[in-house]
Amino acid sequence: MDTELLRTFLQVAGTGRFRLAAEQLCLTQSAVSARIKLLESEMGVRLFERNKHGVALTDAGNRLVSHAETILSDWRRCCQEVILPSDAGAMLAVGSVDSIWTMYLGKWLALTRQVTPELAIKAEISSSDVLIRQLLDGSLDLIVVFETPQLPQVISVALATIPMVMVSDRRKQTVEKARAGQYIFVDWSPVFSTLHLQHFSEERSSKVQTTAGRIALDLVLAMGGTAYFPEPMVRGYLAKRQLFEVADAPRMLRPVYALHLVQRGQDRHLTQAIDRLRDVVQEDR
Repeated sequence: MDTELLRTFLQVAGTGRFRLAAEQLCLTQSAVSARIKLLESEMGVRLFERNKHGVALTDAGNRLVSHAETILSDWRRCCQEVILPSDAGAMLAVGSVDSIWTMYLGKWLALTRQVTPELAIKAEISSSDVLIRQLLDGSLDLIVVFETPQLPQVISVALATIPMVMVSDRRKQTVEKARAGQYIFVDWSPVFSTLHLQHFSEERSSKVQTTAGRIALDLVLAMGGTAYFPEPMVRGYLAKRQLFEVADAPRMLRPVYALHLVQRGQDRHLTQAIDRLRDVVQEDR
């Protein structure tokens, strides 16, 4: 079976519309329809029923979803492992958001390479949404993020609770002055944005906004300003008095999770990676 047929099927199932699926797959709508018809012909059943809102899965379509996800996940893993170097024992694909990678995953990667040099590692940095999609489609084995989706096929392991602190390049800065000056808003996640709005409900837009903590930190160090960061990310700068915590700013606590799929729960390399990551996080406290 052509795996692209299954990929197209899952895209249509997820969006409920042929047009949206076509846009996301960079195909024409007629091409998507043709793929679905071919898949239905090969399987001998109807997978979708059209309605006024788009399309809905038939009973057969619903049964195919989990099988299609498993087949695609296994196929991606097959492709990854076939091209491994001859001296590699196995492969582990790990992803994280940039700030967590800076704080923990760099140390974890160095330690893992030292302890298990035969393990091939694929390392990626991206947004939480992209990482979760890659975990679900089998592109990644393990992701480390600030939030966990409530999905039955995903297991989340709590690693730490990190305080988010407002820091400035100026001593004895106050929240009022910081927010009125060169305040950089870092959109760490929807949950953080909601907490930020609860604490600072007044309308005051920042001239610089970003989703990447490293961009904000580099800018504060180079040009001055104020922003919220995970405390471990700026701990060294605080100790050297290059940056200063804004004393009257609220600290916001954020949990950090390691996520993997249920079916990978017994994988030896995966469980060792999580244990090693937990050790790195605990040592950093």
